[in-house]
Amino acid sequence: VVPATFINGRYSLACCKDIYALVVDLDGIEADVLRTVIENGGLGQNVPQPSYIVNSGFGVHLYYAFKNPVPFYHKNRKPLKAMYDRLCFLTQKGIAAQTDKHTLTQPFRLPGSLTKIGQTATAFKSGEKWSVAKLGRRLGVDVDGMDLAVRPVMPQRDYHEARAKWEAEQASSDKPRKKRVRQSPLEGNEGFYRSCLRRCYDETEEGSRYKSMF
Repeated sequence: VVPATFINGRYSLACCKDIYALVVDLDGIEADVLRTVIENGGLGQNVPQPSYIVNSGFGVHLYYAFKNPVPFYHKNRKPLKAMYDRLCFLTQKGIAAQTDKHTLTQPFRLPGSLTKIGQTATAFKSGEKWSVAKLGRRLGVDVDGMDLAVRPVMPQRDYHEARAKWEAEQASSDKPRKKRVRQSPLEGNEGFYRSCLRRCYDETEEGSRYKSMF
């Protein structure tokens, strides 16, 4: 599950629409440390209280959920990234485990599914959801300049009309333009693809994203 939504459902950082949570990935955590973390005794004074803790095989995911989705406007990306980096730093310093850094749109194991060691991923409610302002102050990140106003996404027809108008203006302009490189669509053997897909369901076990590919 990805803690974000995307424009037209296209999964990429460039098409990210809203961020719902910042997620810290702790890997290789020991059982006694994990127990302490879930009981909220090992987060330390410097690490903010996560909204949810999800066990995921050999590690845990700390979800810092926002009260309202944060629009992923260009001016919001830098402070969001700064908050995430700060959370990873404090967690690495305050908890005896390895912190794996990812992009803000990294997918994580869905609670209720199996982990790679055969356990069921379980979510524990640990704290309340955070406002952007409160989490920013807690982490020492300046969020005053963030734009939190929600605006509707332009319908596809209006977008294509606006883009066609812009391209026409660019074509009639005397300014030098970069040549666009058009990529051809991927082509392959559909029968081979469907055979591999069927084998993924029939011959692999739930729990590892990479086992199917191997």
